[in-house]
Amino acid sequence: MTENRVVKGTRELALLAGQLARCPKVAGCDGENESWELTHCFESLEWLFVRFVEEKLPRLMDPRLSEEEICGVLYEIGADLQQVVYHIGRPRFYKYLEGEDVAGGASMKGAAESREKF
Repeated sequence: MTENRVVKGTRELALLAGQLARCPKVAGCDGENESWELTHCFESLEWLFVRFVEEKLPRLMDPRLSEEEICGVLYEIGADLQQVVYHIGRPRFYKYLEGEDVAGGASMKGAAESREKF
C-alpha cells in the first residue's frame, strides 16, 4: 500500500511541515506547532484514503461478497471516516469548518476566495 503514498518517511514529513509553515495563516495559528499538526493530519488522511482506494473499494466491488460481508466492509469504511473527521478536527487551521473564528487561522471567506482563484 505504501507505493502510492506521497509522504513515505521523515524526510517527506519535514518537507511538508516546512512548506506548510510558509503559509501565513498556518503560522498565525501557532507557528511551527500548527504546521506539524497539519503534517500529521495529512499523513494520517493519506493513509486512510489510500487504504480506501486500494483495499476497501475493491472489496466492495467483489461480486462474491455475501450481504453480511458487504455490511462489514461498510462498517469498516465508517470507522475510517470517523478517523477522517477526527484528523480534520485537530488542526486549529481547519476550525473554521466547525464555524469557529480562530485568530490568525483560516476562514470561510478566505477559503471561498482561494477557490475562486482556481
